[in-house]
Amino acid sequence: MAIIKMQKVRAGKPYGLKVVLDYIQNPDKTENGTLVSAKDCLLDCAYQQMHLVKQDYQQLQGRQYVHIIQSFSLSDELTGKMALEIGQKLLDSFNGFQGLVATHTDQQHIHNHLVLSSVNFETGLKWQQSKKGLQALKDLSDQLCRDYGLSVIEKGKGWKSFGENHANAKGGSWKRHLAEVVADAIGQSNTREEFLHFLNAKGIEADFQADKVLFILPDSKKCGSDKLLAYGDFTKENLMNTIQHNELTFMDALNNPPLMYEAVKLASQMLGHEDKSDLQDKFLHGKSLSVLEGNALKHAIHEMKKGGRYESNRSRSDSSKPNSQHYLLMSISTALELLLEEKGREKQYKEPQYNYIDEEDLEL
Repeated sequence: MAIIKMQKVRAGKPYGLKVVLDYIQNPDKTENGTLVSAKDCLLDCAYQQMHLVKQDYQQLQGRQYVHIIQSFSLSDELTGKMALEIGQKLLDSFNGFQGLVATHTDQQHIHNHLVLSSVNFETGLKWQQSKKGLQALKDLSDQLCRDYGLSVIEKGKGWKSFGENHANAKGGSWKRHLAEVVADAIGQSNTREEFLHFLNAKGIEADFQADKVLFILPDSKKCGSDKLLAYGDFTKENLMNTIQHNELTFMDALNNPPLMYEAVKLASQMLGHEDKSDLQDKFLHGKSLSVLEGNALKHAIHEMKKGGRYESNRSRSDSSKPNSQHYLLMSISTALELLLEEKGREKQYKEPQYNYIDEEDLEL
């Protein structure tokens, strides 16, 4: 897998081009200069030849060069020579532009630097780049990776931008943080309203749209659930399926007295109660649970299911008789009915209507 990033280059003096050419050819980074190649110019006098073209077309002002970085995944089995070949083929796609490609192997991850003159030697026109052109460049890079047996991650299925990967390396991007909050909220929610409530407590609004869920952060930044796929299955369909699964699991547990008895004890441990009978007493006396206690009980049920101690009501023996139910079950049912009634009285969230703004930038 390779990530493409267009470096920001400001207008400057012609000498700026020479500085960047000298940098990318640093022998300490390119295995004594063996991992450098050129296109439509000679390595030894690349700057002079690029400068002559600019003089001929009277294009000495403004932007002097284009700088592209192609970074490869640490998981790929890649040599410096192979990376240089890929970079050279990428460089060859820029018709009419002189350029150099240099492969740097001094860091843990191998990466290519492509530097092109900003003036086309065939037309004399300055470099122009559109979003469509950038996407075509990324597609070509992906195809070259496939040709060399390297991994390729399609956007939307585990893809992260260069900036997002950089932010994660420094402690976490805002998208990663959002994904963690959404995952935590969905794991605790039995209904869409509960999901909205948990997110709202974190200052996040959620708008269930036709094909996605749009999240609005406290700073008004917007992000569709389809933009979080690099961190898991956050599609609208999977979010709704998870909520339904949580609800069915919880309601099925109400008819399983042994499970509920164990869940109450586990929830007490999760809450750090010194007297483990506190929560049990609330059930036995039909008292309402706090939000924290309700969340702990739901989490306990899910943990017991994952641990193999959960038994679906449908799979239990039909020999159990309704009139043999323990008093604890009736008490728990009463308490949970109160919870459900309380939840039913909660006001419906007014889902804000926003026009979805797709976050596209110049990083691919």
